[in-house]
Amino acid sequence: MSDVSSQWSVGKLAELVGGKFSGAGDTEIYRVASLETAQSGEISFLEKAEFTKQTAQTNASCLIVPENFNHELPCSTIQVKNPKLAFAIVTQKLHPLKLQTGWHKTAEVAESSDVRASFIGAFVKIGENSQIGESTQISDGVKIGSNVSIGKGSVIEGSELSHTIIGTDAKITKSKLTNSLIGDETVLDGLRGEVTVGDHSEVRLK
Repeated sequence: MSDVSSQWSVGKLAELVGGKFSGAGDTEIYRVASLETAQSGEISFLEKAEFTKQTAQTNASCLIVPENFNHELPCSTIQVKNPKLAFAIVTQKLHPLKLQTGWHKTAEVAESSDVRASFIGAFVKIGENSQIGESTQISDGVKIGSNVSIGKGSVIEGSELSHTIIGTDAKITKSKLTNSLIGDETVLDGLRGEVTVGDHSEVRLK
């Protein structure tokens, strides 16, 4: 985890993850932490709507909790459908990874495609009439066929894509997608075929 590069208020974080906050929306959050160690200025999460002694005595400034969590806490809360995914999104914002830059000389990009990726790895192939947004990371060996659209800030690793639309800030790993529609800030791992996944989702196949 990298050093903190910015601070976000509870209200802004709730907006970021599509959640509903309770408590002081102007409380500033500087970093993420585990429930056990979280202190003032830090945020953590509860994966299940369970009220424990540790939760009741948390020192965190904010907890991300499930939508059905209805207990009073000594801190602000953000209610979301998927706390684990929301926590991952918050982690990326408070502790952004250092992104790679540059295009590898072995990468093949069709002239008809509009590619603005920050990084394209070795032996990547990008087909005709595809669009790839700014700050996107395309790792070694990825194959992107024709008519693919990838939103800015997305990361594609070990995957093959064709005739597919992917939103912003998504992460696609070890997937082979065709005629698919993937929402913003969505994480996919190991999917195959034609799929439709909405915004702020996480789907991993074991």
